[in-house]
Amino acid sequence: MKLLTITLNTSVDIAYQLDHFELNQTNRVKNVIKTAGGKGLNVTRVANILGIDHLATGIIGGTTGEFIKRDLDQDHIKHDFYETNIESRQCIAILNGAHQTELLEQGDSITQEDIQLLIQHVTELIQGHDMIAISGSALPGMNVEAYQTLIDIAVSHGKKVLLDVNGHTLKDLLNHEGQSLPYLIKPNIEELAQLFNVKDQDNHQEIINALKSPLLSQIPCVMISLGSNGALYKYQHQIYKVNIPKIKVVNAVGSGDREIKQYYEDKYL
Repeated sequence: MKLLTITLNTSVDIAYQLDHFELNQTNRVKNVIKTAGGKGLNVTRVANILGIDHLATGIIGGTTGEFIKRDLDQDHIKHDFYETNIESRQCIAILNGAHQTELLEQGDSITQEDIQLLIQHVTELIQGHDMIAISGSALPGMNVEAYQTLIDIAVSHGKKVLLDVNGHTLKDLLNHEGQSLPYLIKPNIEELAQLFNVKDQDNHQEIINALKSPLLSQIPCVMISLGSNGALYKYQHQIYKVNIPKIKVVNAVGSGDREIKQYYEDKYL
């Protein structure tokens, strides 16, 4: 299997570790960790660890873009990005004790010309891979049509699309009648609640009823992450409860799931 990951808003993730953090004061940073980030690149890192044949693509630019390539090279992660003149963003996490404060840049706006060139670039890469993972937010200037175009291209070439995007984007994509659909989606419980007005997020039966809705019937795999309670997973017409092991967190940056981060912080930090 060959996996292509697409990150439409790459970043340099910076973690500042402090003994104490105070507003309106000078704070001394104890330790700094910088890594290439963005949800798609986090998927690529896991694929690399598991020995899956992979390639990371997406958009990068500027000095932060150069750092992203160097960091991936050091971890032996293969990549082939579309490069622009805009500067890739930075995302900062301030870690002090059991608390984590995040400062996430939105990223610079991208032109329609760059969007079309990106799609051409990715289309060529899609043809040589089996699974296409599209993850995370998009740059300003992109709308839901960019996601839909990439899904349509992948499906038209017989590829399976794994999609992990925010609730609003997912809702727009699922409501596109007659459009190609992903093979797998992974909303968290809050995003599912946005889609189906789930009132009690701790009520598994209410979540299961949402999973059985006609809106999700054409998507073979749906994973609902439940934070410390694991996940509910729908494959075709079967629904499974997934339990997760209790581990000691090393760094929650990039987890992308507030419930999981809070659970780890409460339990282990």
